[in-house]
Amino acid sequence: MSTDCATPFADRTFTEELSRLYGWRTRDIATSVGLESTLVERGPSWAKQVVVPPLTPYTAVRGPASLSELGILELCARLTAEGVPSLVSLTPFLSRRIDRIPGWTRHDRQTSELNTGSYDDVLAACSASTRRNIRKSENLFNETGDPSLISGAVSLAAQAYQRSGSRFPAPLDGISALAQRCVERGTACFLAVLSRSTGRLEAGIVALHDGNQRAWYWLAGSTPGPAMSVLVVRMAARLHGMGIDHFDLLGANTPSIAEFKRRFGSHLVPYCHLSAPGRGPGMLLASVRPILGGIRQRLGTP
Repeated sequence: MSTDCATPFADRTFTEELSRLYGWRTRDIATSVGLESTLVERGPSWAKQVVVPPLTPYTAVRGPASLSELGILELCARLTAEGVPSLVSLTPFLSRRIDRIPGWTRHDRQTSELNTGSYDDVLAACSASTRRNIRKSENLFNETGDPSLISGAVSLAAQAYQRSGSRFPAPLDGISALAQRCVERGTACFLAVLSRSTGRLEAGIVALHDGNQRAWYWLAGSTPGPAMSVLVVRMAARLHGMGIDHFDLLGANTPSIAEFKRRFGSHLVPYCHLSAPGRGPGMLLASVRPILGGIRQRLGTP
């Protein structure tokens, strides 16, 4: 197995546990060339839709990198034959190998990746203003990896969503418990900073990693202020000490978020979504779901 096709998001157990938080189903598809995928399906069986769950950047795909292009083509062909409305998100590695698939629409997207290093090296790569702010604030915080604080970090993330007028996209207790299990299984690293004066939790990050070369900024929350900037640099240094060279900050498709991440010296990396409309009742249900979601968002209902 190549690590290019084996991100933590491709793990079957992770995908199943995350999907259960929403009451969605999973099913495995094995292609003839050895590529496997754990797909997530929502909706009734007569109108099901293949989706990428919230808090998951990529579809769960596992297999040998040398045959990944053929495997993705076969996976999409089988979904087309089933007529299931589908969204498949490919990692940057897989996105580079796929150009066009008949019947599918490619949507180009970007993520933001940071090179890890020593604390001083990561700090040196930041913009001048970010570096100045971190230097001014870094002594205000103590660092801890206590996993019992994960739920507090998730609560801070939910509060940030509320301040922006939206809801956190997962049940807080369920996603906190999943993050705890990932740390226990050794597929995630948790780091937080506490106020040195009050001991209050100011920021926390759960980074999923492949144990080899890459980590992903998965769950993160902070109070308003400099705590998260300080923590991103400290987390990048911590990951470097674990032998991980690349820290994917996950997503740069909103200008304000892209700018925040750019200030750490990160660079943009393209990836893509592939979508197929399907046919029959599933296609109709898929077309109205965004409308229903917008209504629920405005009403504040689940």
